[in-house]
Amino acid sequence: MTPTTTTGGRRCRAAAADVGALKALAEAAPDHLPAVSQVLLARSLYARGASTEAAALLRTARRRHPTDFWVYLDLALGLNDLNHPDPATLNEAESCACMAWGCAPAVPWPISPSAMCCSTRGT
Repeated sequence: MTPTTTTGGRRCRAAAADVGALKALAEAAPDHLPAVSQVLLARSLYARGASTEAAALLRTARRRHPTDFWVYLDLALGLNDLNHPDPATLNEAESCACMAWGCAPAVPWPISPSAMCCSTRGT
């Protein structure tokens, strides 16, 4: 393990406990980061209640990685908040779920993307 890796690992572990540090990482996240790095950062933000920042990060990742299943799925799930449904984002959530389904059609989905989003709408 190189000193850079060790230092970076410590920095990431410290940031994971601090939502402010995670938000700063998300804001400064360069576009060239791999999709998996952006998804993991977004998941950390979602887990700490920073859903606005997580969604913004995943929207940026979606433009950079237009065929990544996890970017679309995590964005769909994040926008489809059952506790605070926002009609303005439900269409985007459904669209992202459909795109995720299209990126990985061989994955057996237990529920269709439309049904997932319609459960929030009450339709």
